[in-house]
Amino acid sequence: MTGASFRQLAQLNNKSLISYRRRLDRYEIHELWRQYGAERLRADAASQHAARDRHSAFYCHFLEQHSEQWHTNEQLQTLAAVTRDLENSRRALRWALQQEDWQRILAAMDSWGWYREWQGSSAEQTSFFQAVVEQAAARDATESPLPPDCLRVWARAVTWIALVRR
Repeated sequence: MTGASFRQLAQLNNKSLISYRRRLDRYEIHELWRQYGAERLRADAASQHAARDRHSAFYCHFLEQHSEQWHTNEQLQTLAAVTRDLENSRRALRWALQQEDWQRILAAMDSWGWYREWQGSSAEQTSFFQAVVEQAAARDATESPLPPDCLRVWARAVTWIALVRR
């Protein structure tokens, strides 16, 4: 997501600025460094926007990669993986919706719906899909014709809402 090379990550790891968690297969940054980085990003709107967009792209793609696994014998591993990145996934979807990145939402929304279905989180599931419907409807009131991806996302969100209410 950061665009850092393996060599750059290794250098940061060697300097104890980040640490590799083998069990999670990811790097982590100390909370104080994370706060410092967030503060620096807040000072530069363009960099903050780019970072949030990269984050959203990464985690929406992450959800997309797990879309089919909800219907295989890898369901429990998929549930664990998405649970581990729940907050990242939630933020990624919110950002994609704010940016009206319909393709990104379309790619990730089924995995999000199945995750929420497995968790029994129909309230949160419905609220996200309801927000999608409301945003698409608002855009429909001001723009004609709607982009095809927006229509697909709108229809899929309505379908998920109906599935939850069954």
